[in-house]
Amino acid sequence: MRIETFTSKGIGCLNEDSLIVHPTLPIYGVVDGVTSLHGFVNENKQTGGYLASTAIARYFTQIHRLISLPDHIATANLLVRLHMQEAGIDLSFKHNLWGAAVGIVAIEKNGISYAQTGDCMIFAVYENGNVRILTRPQVEMLEERTLQKWQEGIENGLLSRAELSLLIRDLIIQNRELQNEPNGYGVLNGEEQAIDFVEYGRISRVGVKHVVMITDGLFWPLGNQKSRIGHGWFIK
Repeated sequence: MRIETFTSKGIGCLNEDSLIVHPTLPIYGVVDGVTSLHGFVNENKQTGGYLASTAIARYFTQIHRLISLPDHIATANLLVRLHMQEAGIDLSFKHNLWGAAVGIVAIEKNGISYAQTGDCMIFAVYENGNVRILTRPQVEMLEERTLQKWQEGIENGLLSRAELSLLIRDLIIQNRELQNEPNGYGVLNGEEQAIDFVEYGRISRVGVKHVVMITDGLFWPLGNQKSRIGHGWFIK
């Protein structure tokens, strides 16, 4: 099995994405940290999104045996909650919560099991070149509205990132309120109901040549918008 990875820091002060590669078990994944709008930063200048993603990645790289992805996801979600409680975070407001989207696979003898939240994406590539999309970007519709508002700001003469960020802040707050809600999207943010919004599945390994996992979704170019691919795993 050949494994390739790539990750890089964006415009933020930290790279809030983490990669999962277990030293002995065939478990791999990507974790996309979601920083709270509260603006929490600890004494080491680490954000909530960074702490959530690294806690989840650390858990999956330290498990001693693979039970089931749903059980492990539930434990990882609980760990995020415990870390927030230790930091004194008020958990009664969604915009205070740390969180992370995940795309995780467990390679079995005859199959591939997966779990996904948010806009992390998982693909299977077959020997004949066909690509099978195993997940969907759960935040796609919400991000489309945000990108449209951003574009409107540019068309109205806003040029700086600070001005544009202020323009869309209310939309971002509204989107955060939709975490783990029936008309929203899934994210591991310590909420008990987060488990109900994780997508799971299993496919046969027959004919699978590669498994690809990325953060931040995959959006085809629309108009003047550019597609974007996040950081992730390439497994052969």
